Amino acid sequence: MTQPASVERTIPADSTSEGPASSFAGRIEQARDGNKVAAGQLLDENRSWLRRKAARLLGDRRAAQVDPSDLAQDCLAAAAENLPAFRGSRGAAFRAWLATILTNKFRALVRPGGTLAKAVQSLPQDSMGQLVLADDGSSVFTRLARNDAAALLRAGLAELDEADRTLIVAHFVQGSDYAALAVERQTTAANLRQQAHRTLARLRAGLPLLAAIERSQMPPHYRGVLCAARLRNWSIAQIATAWNLTPRAARALVQSSEDWLQRTGGRR
Repeated sequence: MTQPASVERTIPADSTSEGPASSFAGRIEQARDGNKVAAGQLLDENRSWLRRKAARLLGDRRAAQVDPSDLAQDCLAAAAENLPAFRGSRGAAFRAWLATILTNKFRALVRPGGTLAKAVQSLPQDSMGQLVLADDGSSVFTRLARNDAAALLRAGLAELDEADRTLIVAHFVQGSDYAALAVERQTTAANLRQQAHRTLARLRAGLPLLAAIERSQMPPHYRGVLCAARLRNWSIAQIATAWNLTPRAARALVQSSEDWLQRTGGRR
C-alpha cells in the first residue's frame, strides 16, 4: 500500500512519533497500512523487552549458543512481515502477540532437528567441534574460521541477495567448483568467480558494520535499509521500490540510518 505523503517526503533522523496519530491505535493502523517507519518504531520499542524474555526462555546453557538478541530479532522480523495479521488496538495485546511469535520461534529453535541443530550442522566442524570453512586464501575466511565468528558470518550471509548467498555457500562452504556451478546457473565460471569476488569484498566491509549494528540495537527500519545499501549494494532506486518511498525519501532514510549508527558509535 502507498506510504503516507509525510513519510514519502521526509524521514526525520531519529523520529519517534511519525505522522499525525501518536497513540498506539493510530500508529499500529499506520504500520498495518504499510508505513515502515511507524512499524519499525513500534517494534523497536519492544526490543529490550523481547530480549529479556528471550534470555529467560533460552536459559544459560542455550544462551551460550544463541544470543538472546538474535532470537528477539528473529521475532521482530517475523512480526514485521505479519503486522497486517495483528488486529488488536492496545499495547498489551500487541505484546501478547509478540510473545506468541517469540515462543514459536524458540520452540522451532530448540526442537530436535530444529533451527539450532541445523545452524550448527550446516557448517562443517572438526573432531573437536570447531568450525571449519574452506579457505580460498582470502583473509576474511581465515578470520572467520572460529566458532565465535560463525554467528556473525551467518548473519552476514543472510543479508546478501539470494544469488550471492547461495554462490558463497556452495563454493566456500560446500566446496563446489565454479565450473560445476556455472553449468547449473547457465553462466560461465569466470562470471561466477567475479561475482564471488565482489560479494566477498562486500562481506569484508559489511561484517564489521553488521557487528556494530548488532551492538547498537539499531531500529529494524534503519538496519534493513543500511544492510541493503552496504551488504547487498542496492541502489537508491531499488531501496525506494522496496520501501515504497520516493528516491529522495529513500536517500534520506539511508543517511538517517548512517547518522544513527555514527551517533551511537555501534554501542548502546
